[in-house]
Amino acid sequence: STRMPMPEPQRASVRRQPHTSCCTRLFAESATPEEQPHRRAVLASVWLGLGMLDECHSLVQPESYAGSDAAYLHALLHRREGPHVGEVSMTGFDNARYWFGVLGGHSLFPHVRDAALALARPGATPLAVERFLDEIRTEWDPIAFCALCEAALCEAEDASTSAYCVAVQEAEWTALHAAILARSPAGGASDG
Repeated sequence: STRMPMPEPQRASVRRQPHTSCCTRLFAESATPEEQPHRRAVLASVWLGLGMLDECHSLVQPESYAGSDAAYLHALLHRREGPHVGEVSMTGFDNARYWFGVLGGHSLFPHVRDAALALARPGATPLAVERFLDEIRTEWDPIAFCALCEAALCEAEDASTSAYCVAVQEAEWTALHAAILARSPAGGASDG
């Protein structure tokens, strides 16, 4: 497959984590207009974690605005599409870059940068990853990461570059999913 692979541990983490009771509470009653985006973001994140890109897309499309979790999920799902041409005749990578542009920044970017730096193996890091790490030492650059993923997939970079990209994507999705759950009304935290 030419899609960016979903790491098995990420798929398993969706099933292993005790979100059943949270989701039961989340969808147990009618949502207020203020709660609806949170509920859609929780479900969209679960669907993304399970590789259900079309279902995720149907929920995030109307909610994707600057700084929103939905825009972040939107960018992630299109990055997962990789080189496949989809809506508006764009590849998944190009569409992801567009949605990262819409997103702008996100409070999780420092965490994702730290995870990306920590996942590099000193002395065993491919040159393409080393160059990427030099670009993100001070600030996460999701567009540069899209380029690294694209190179790993489309330009036949070595397997360790692909494995690195998958590991960073797993850390990124895990952090975003946890943040979405924490911000949801059923997650116990308020928006802020």
